[in-house]
Amino acid sequence: MRLRGAAVSVFVVALAFALALPVQAVAGAPASRLLFGAYSPVDPDNRRTDTIAALEGATARPVDIVHWYQPWGSRDWIVSVQRELLDAVIRTGRTPLITWEPWDPRNNTPHQPAFSLARVAGGAYDAYIAQWADKLRDVGRPIYLRPMHEMNGSWYPWAGGLNANSPERYVAAWRHIVDIFRARGAGNVRFVWSPNHLDVLGNHMESFYPDAGYVDVLAVDGYNWGAAMPQKGGWQTFREVFQNAYDRLAKLGPKPIWITEVGSRGR
Repeated sequence: MRLRGAAVSVFVVALAFALALPVQAVAGAPASRLLFGAYSPVDPDNRRTDTIAALEGATARPVDIVHWYQPWGSRDWIVSVQRELLDAVIRTGRTPLITWEPWDPRNNTPHQPAFSLARVAGGAYDAYIAQWADKLRDVGRPIYLRPMHEMNGSWYPWAGGLNANSPERYVAAWRHIVDIFRARGAGNVRFVWSPNHLDVLGNHMESFYPDAGYVDVLAVDGYNWGAAMPQKGGWQTFREVFQNAYDRLAKLGPKPIWITEVGSRGR
């Protein structure tokens, strides 16, 4: 869930996610440090990474991974693989992370049965998925892909309980996507499975786990909504937001664990 609003956007640009990642998962990374990533609403959509470079200067630490979002439904240029964006990130020595969303955000509702998990698993989008697999494979460099994140929430069309979705259908859809990528030889694409830090409407994150053989990185999104929003937990520390979810992810097996979205309001 991306926070919106000018005041929040500045913070999200400054700190979109810190990656608690055993660095052996990225070839060539020093073995003694964690990786740090960022999302900017500007980079790399402008085919540059100037905002990311400015963030590096402000924080005095490298940004290793650049994150952006692409939906399955919208104008053609938005839903397609944009090689120039990938190249803009890779040529600076960074690694792309794409959150890949089966919905049309222009409709601004999660009630989009055209993107139900049954349709994804049943082959309705196979040609589209195969096109992405081919084009990401041809990049020939590591790319992280995060499909259908926050599935244990209630705000996306792939969430449990919406559009006749279920954990079983989520697992089938996820495995179907990964199987297509593998069949197309896209071994450079690593899959990031990323629930929300809190379960909503009885959607327990563990029930949506596709199995270790279909996931490369475990991740979690979490926000401190602040005292002005007690219905969302009120003011919480970083540990209060993430500790429980981190412990639950760790029980799923020895995978890298990332924090892929984080934001905080002022007190």
